[in-house]
Parts: sequence; structure tokens; C-alpha cells
Amino acid sequence: MSFVPSHSMVSILHAELLRKIVERRYRCTAEVRGAIPVQTRAPDGEHHEHLVYSFDLTNFEEAPVAYAWSRPSETGFVTILGVPPVHTAADAVRSVVQAEREAGDDQKPG
Repeated sequence: MSFVPSHSMVSILHAELLRKIVERRYRCTAEVRGAIPVQTRAPDGEHHEHLVYSFDLTNFEEAPVAYAWSRPSETGFVTILGVPPVHTAADAVRSVVQAEREAGDDQKPG
């Protein structure tokens, strides 16, 4: 008999993994505030949904909050600080998507 974790257990483990990534990246203490789904649309029209976790940061003067999510289609995780213009999880995703699009435009032959 094998053990299959429940959806809530997977969410807890995922939040814990992201918390550790945030703490390592920003060298501070992080506490999970919550998670919210954020939808985006790629230039080709494809929709993506990201489950974005927010973290309260302690002992970190640059920002009181950070946002983090994983990329299922790619390896890796995304973290971003909650500093203007990033005030919400949706702002965090939009900011990263916009920066990636701009970086992609810079790499296209002109």
C-alpha cells in the first residue's frame, strides 16, 4: 500500500518549500501569509494559472512581503519582493511576465 498525500498536504509542503527558497534568497525569516491563483495570458493567447504564495518577511529592511510561485512547465521558482509597483500577487506575476517579455524582445534580431 502506498501513501498518496492529500491536496492540502501537497499545498502545505509546497508552501514550505517556497518559504525556504524565499528565506535563502533574501536571507531573512519568512512566514506564509496565504496563496492566491493568478491567471495570465501568453502572447499566443494561451492562459496560464499561477498559485502565488505571499510571505511576511522579518529582519528584512528592503520589503515587508515577498511573493513566490513555481513553474510547472519549467524547472525553477520565481520570487519577487513586494515593493512598488508590486503591491499584490497579481502585480508580482504581471511584473515578472512583463520583464520576461521585454528580455525576450531584446534577444530578437532587429
